[in-house]
Parts: sequence; C-alpha cells; structure tokens
Amino acid sequence: MSATLPLRLRILHYIDQHQGQCLTPQEIYEALKDEYDGEGQFSPEKMKWHLICIKSVGLIEAIDPFWDENQEPCFRYRVTDAGHRNLSYLK
Repeated sequence: MSATLPLRLRILHYIDQHQGQCLTPQEIYEALKDEYDGEGQFSPEKMKWHLICIKSVGLIEAIDPFWDENQEPCFRYRVTDAGHRNLSYLK
C-alpha cells in the first residue's frame, strides 16, 4: 500500500507540478479524484474550501476570476514562491 499525502499538501503539490498553468478547483478535483475518492474531506465543494485555506497561508494565489457553470464566482490558482519553498522537501 502506497502512502498518500495529506490532501492539502497533495493539492499544493499537484498545482506545483503544473507550473505555468493556472488551475480551477474543478480541474484539481478531477485530477485527484482517483487518489482521494471516498474520503469525507474530498468533494467539489470542499475542494474550494481547501483552496481558500491554502491561499490564506500564502502558499497559492487566486488569479484569473471567472464565473463557473453555476454562475458563481471562481478563481484559477497557482503556487507562490513560498509554496515552492515549502514543497522543496518533497523532491
């Protein structure tokens, strides 16, 4: 059985792996669905909350606002320099 990273760390790691791209909550959710499906902390709505929490400590930034399919405001996210530094021990 392989070890699974804590979800918020994995979200940050996934965004960092796609450096140069700004990812939506839905894109991140779809990419990680196979790894975390079935966990209570993992849903499309909770993904938005996890991203807000990661953003609040300065590891990612919200850019490129848009309206999602439900006509709700949404952002695309990318990793900050602080986020890169905090992930350096995973490499």
